[in-house]
Amino acid sequence: MAAGESLSAPTLTRRLIEAYLEHPRPGALMARGLSNDDIAAQLVIAQATVKTHVNRVLAKLGVTTRVQAVVRAYEAGVVRVG
Repeated sequence: MAAGESLSAPTLTRRLIEAYLEHPRPGALMARGLSNDDIAAQLVIAQATVKTHVNRVLAKLGVTTRVQAVVRAYEAGVVRVG
């Protein structure tokens, strides 16, 4: 930002923010019980990419099932009940 001017047009910034708000947080998708196919569709990525990320999340959390990961997500406040 030179001399206090924006690097992008305000309309572009608004559209980016709106697009961001329309899509759920990726961590919440697995916690909501969505399948890999459903997550891929929501995020517009390949199902194989989702599978890779899910496996990495499970490994980083030190758990072996999605259910265990969901419990961790609720405990950490990543997703809320209801």
